[in-house]
Amino acid sequence: MAISVPPRRTARALLGAVLVLGAASVLANLYRHGLDQDGLLGLVNLVNADEEANVPTWLNACLLLLAAALVGIVAGAARARRRHWAALSLLLLYLSMDEVAQVHELFEDSASARLDAAGSDYVVWGIAGAAIVLVLTLVFAGFVRELPARARRRFTFAAALYVVGGLGLDVLGSAYYETRGVDLSYTMLSTAEEVAEMVAVVVLVHAVLDHIRARVGRVSFEVDGAT
Repeated sequence: MAISVPPRRTARALLGAVLVLGAASVLANLYRHGLDQDGLLGLVNLVNADEEANVPTWLNACLLLLAAALVGIVAGAARARRRHWAALSLLLLYLSMDEVAQVHELFEDSASARLDAAGSDYVVWGIAGAAIVLVLTLVFAGFVRELPARARRRFTFAAALYVVGGLGLDVLGSAYYETRGVDLSYTMLSTAEEVAEMVAVVVLVHAVLDHIRARVGRVSFEVDGAT
């Protein structure tokens, strides 16, 4: 059995799913905060991007896991920069796990307690996040420069958009929450954050699928008959 995975069509389908879910989150929060209603048999929380353990969390984790698997395929076939491909795959795998397990929140809480910054977690996360982005930029700069032009542009755009969503909008939303609490504007910021992250991963998936098609070629999966 052969499964064809056209890069552009796959990216469009994934992007469509992200945008539909983003629109559903907007409508759910308009219903909750704009009309001061809740419920709908739990559907509001099910699609609300500001909540955890729901459909947006699942989709985000799945997209990151897919990207990790695709980058891992490239790492297995790469002749150059194999360690960078493998490191990127592991990073994406961690982000997928963190999306569900929320490991970063444990670090935020611990850092806030040690720095006596209670009530200002977003400051700690902003500083730590900026430092992590700087380190990753230094580590992967040479790797990205050596990519083909189209892949380089897409990788760069995906990374920039992910940082804008995962760090920029997250810090902005946290700062807003400390002064205004949870209202319609806050949930719109949270939805924009999640959508930006997922769109960034879709762009990366598209770039990696294109790279596999151009540089790796046919990928086969075999289950050995031996026990």
